[in-house]
Amino acid sequence: VHGLVRIGPQVVLAYLARLAERLQWDELTRNALERSRIAAITLLNPVGMRAGTRAIGSGVDLMRNGPAKGNGQASWFVGGQRLSPLLPWYMGKKGRLEPEAEALIDFVAEQLVSSVAAIALDVHSGFGFQDRLWFPYAHTRRPFPHAPEAYALYELLNQTLPHHIYRMEPVSASYTIQGDLWDFMYEQACKH
Repeated sequence: VHGLVRIGPQVVLAYLARLAERLQWDELTRNALERSRIAAITLLNPVGMRAGTRAIGSGVDLMRNGPAKGNGQASWFVGGQRLSPLLPWYMGKKGRLEPEAEALIDFVAEQLVSSVAAIALDVHSGFGFQDRLWFPYAHTRRPFPHAPEAYALYELLNQTLPHHIYRMEPVSASYTIQGDLWDFMYEQACKH
């Protein structure tokens, strides 16, 4: 999503390559994939990747491009701004989703919303001094309705990989965002 987060596409492609290798010899993996599906967008923002910026070519930060929420409670500036596309965290024009945002929304609706169970991962680089596994909400400090499920996955990670370096929390524990695209897609999915 952010062009300067170069590690995300590399991690996804490396995972898919290892999975394809395992399919050659691992019957358990083949059996698991017969009952499940993996869908990936490895790069949503090629223009930003080439330019080394967060934003797409029009200057919009896709993770701030969803319909604004938060009632003005977003963290100042980093939470999204409509002053100028020349400044970081530009949300875009009010009421307009960028084509890349629409493509992601359509992909999530097609691949995840109709599923019996689904997990969506947005692979970013680290934030601050500690790497995090974030889950919604970003637009509010209100409790995330599926926090128990998120923390159950975290407990599974702790049991499976006890020496990992990740801290798990809602995005809003670090800052709040108006127009968070993942919050928007989560709430759309909950309506179905």
